[in-house]
Amino acid sequence: MPHSKVILVQLADGETPQELVWRALDLLDAAPVLSQYQSFLLKPNYIVDAPPTSGLVTRPETLDGIITYLLEKAGKTSSQVRIGEGGYPSSTERAFSICGARELASQHGVPLINLNTDEKETIFLEESLALKEVNVARTARDVECLISIPSLKTHSMAVTTLAMKNCMGCIYPKGIMHSNLHKKIADLAGLLNPKLSVIDGIIGAEGNEETGTPVPMGIIVAGFDYVAVDTVGSAIMGFGPKECKYLQYGAQKGLGTYDLNEIDVVGIPIAVVQKKFHR
Repeated sequence: MPHSKVILVQLADGETPQELVWRALDLLDAAPVLSQYQSFLLKPNYIVDAPPTSGLVTRPETLDGIITYLLEKAGKTSSQVRIGEGGYPSSTERAFSICGARELASQHGVPLINLNTDEKETIFLEESLALKEVNVARTARDVECLISIPSLKTHSMAVTTLAMKNCMGCIYPKGIMHSNLHKKIADLAGLLNPKLSVIDGIIGAEGNEETGTPVPMGIIVAGFDYVAVDTVGSAIMGFGPKECKYLQYGAQKGLGTYDLNEIDVVGIPIAVVQKKFHR
């Protein structure tokens, strides 16, 4: 079996975060893959309406880098791209403004969708580890390419919250996930199947996922195998599959690999930026 390829790059002197995203995606040779899809949902993480400097949310520069890459490198038009998130129902609209998504959507002429209020489709999972029924935002089901764009941070229950867990923003209600969480993360990721995952590690966060402390890292992690991407992201924060059991369950379901020996990390080694995050 060929190894999964995960890109890990760090900001260079004078480089912008948008340029770093482009560098990561070029190393992944993402343009010819992305050019095959006709519709895209960019799914950032806005669980709270916190400023990008908090490390708790996806930064607008990272989102902008992906949008411009789709438009300028993959040959897509703004009508093929949309941004969508469903954080807390009480704060998602504010988060769109505070996190810069509303301005970006207007700038690039792409729709901005509150996935909490989007039409839902009820899905029954016949072959699952724990998640049997879930209401999924219609937009997340209709697009050909879901791109998961989480921030690099720890989580009180899942240990780390990255590309796979970021899929929770596409469902409602979300409370159904909190029992057997690790198994359900794998089930949901397998259902929604992000075609590309880009972890925004420009500023990460440690501690509680909603009120944690910012950790400047200056990195981007990207890949097509979201289990491998989350494995590398977790390892950067000092955690492995023994703690992040959703990685094991994802591999068990055949969604990707969690074995670092079977992941080709391209760019810089994990050890160069590895830092133990506190939970």
